[in-house]
Amino acid sequence: SDTIFILGSGYSLHDISPDKWEQISRHDTFGFNGAIFQRWVRMDYHLIRGWVENLSGMIYWRTEAEKYANSMNENPH
Repeated sequence: SDTIFILGSGYSLHDISPDKWEQISRHDTFGFNGAIFQRWVRMDYHLIRGWVENLSGMIYWRTEAEKYANSMNENPH
């Protein structure tokens, strides 16, 4: 579409009404990091920046990456 909605991953997403989500769904969407966990609207584009930035994340990066990818694959949006 000629409009894109950029979505973060904060709790304020819960404040968006179903009618507004319907309006948003008529356009492209772009989400960051935890936006993959929302269940209200289709996510057309997504950018991951530093998902697990601690020692555990560095050691178990593959496991963390697989969990993240699985979360995206399991989300119907």
